[in-house]
Amino acid sequence: MSYLFEQYNLKEWKLIYLTLHKSVLTTPELIDMEFFNDLQKYLQSKAEKTGLEPIDHDTWINWLNNAKNCGVSVQIMNRSITNIRGAVLPEITDI
Repeated sequence: MSYLFEQYNLKEWKLIYLTLHKSVLTTPELIDMEFFNDLQKYLQSKAEKTGLEPIDHDTWINWLNNAKNCGVSVQIMNRSITNIRGAVLPEITDI
């Protein structure tokens, strides 16, 4: 699957994905298309390889739009849960 995607520029795939995604409201069957799902998986794996968490919506959208510093605050590397005054907090901090 990824061989096809690797033949073309990543920015082009991002644009195609964003264009298709915008059409989901008017053409909901796009969500069930194998191509759309494969493209999303491919792009998510590319984002993860750069250290970003594509599950975080803002990070994902910024990365798709080629924004600079699109996920500095939500990188998935070098993170741990913080324990303050005996209570484990749900927030994540950089190590």
